[in-house]
Amino acid sequence: MRTLGLLLTVATLTTACTGYSPQAEERFGDSVRGAAMAQTVNPQASLVKPTSAGMDGQAAKATVDNYQRSYSAPTKQSKDVLGLGLGGNEGK
Repeated sequence: MRTLGLLLTVATLTTACTGYSPQAEERFGDSVRGAAMAQTVNPQASLVKPTSAGMDGQAAKATVDNYQRSYSAPTKQSKDVLGLGLGGNEGK
């Protein structure tokens, strides 16, 4: 029992000797904010009006039609999947 009391007294006195560091509190989170700022390409991006880049209507419709047509009539595949020409004279 005496050693437990001595141990508690030493532990209390040891924690009482540690000082409070207000510098640690006021700089808390600086590294996280700095890392986020370093990864931001354009901090003013939300203030810039976006431009519309794209296709005109006819070109967009032709692209979609070609895409859909490619699935309705698939092209014939050769037996040589890798395209190395190892199957003999099939291409000639």
